Amino acid sequence: HPANEADTARVYHKIHDAVARHRAEGFFGQTGGAPSFNTRLNELSIFDMAKGFGGAMLVMILVLLFLFRHWTGVVGPVLVIFMVTTWTMGLMSFLDMSINYITSTVPIFLVPISLADAIHVQSMYRDNRKRGMSNEEAIITTMGITGIPIIYTTVTTMIGMLSFQFASIQPVIDLGSFAAFGVGAACIITVGLIP
Repeated sequence: HPANEADTARVYHKIHDAVARHRAEGFFGQTGGAPSFNTRLNELSIFDMAKGFGGAMLVMILVLLFLFRHWTGVVGPVLVIFMVTTWTMGLMSFLDMSINYITSTVPIFLVPISLADAIHVQSMYRDNRKRGMSNEEAIITTMGITGIPIIYTTVTTMIGMLSFQFASIQPVIDLGSFAAFGVGAACIITVGLIP
């Protein structure tokens, strides 16, 4: 019975600690093999995911401040991104799916998807307000104009991600499933939260 990733990581760390305790002048032991490689690769992927997500968020906030010139133009998209990421990573955790070097790209992938939906709605709303529409009229008009394109892009992106189900590698299949879920969540949260 093969060990799962969590058990493999525990064994790797125990062996790594034992090897580190026995290092001395002129003696330097190292761990090797597929379990060691995969465990370390997954740990580095999670670390890189955190750095990449943080970097993407920083760039996104700066771009939103430049585009909308006000903090209110930043709050909505940031909330959408955090909610989409929380829902998606929460679903992965609920289904006891571990983050690996392939699925670690899901949160970073969801940042521009979530951002694009939110920017479409916000920019159209602001344009409608500048034309003199009331708040309610601007929201209704904005959702009438942007709603269908957002739904179409969501559906086509989800279909593209779900096509990963035909892959032969389980992490690629998982990537497609959770990315598709995140794209759908981005649409629902944008349409529900931004207006």
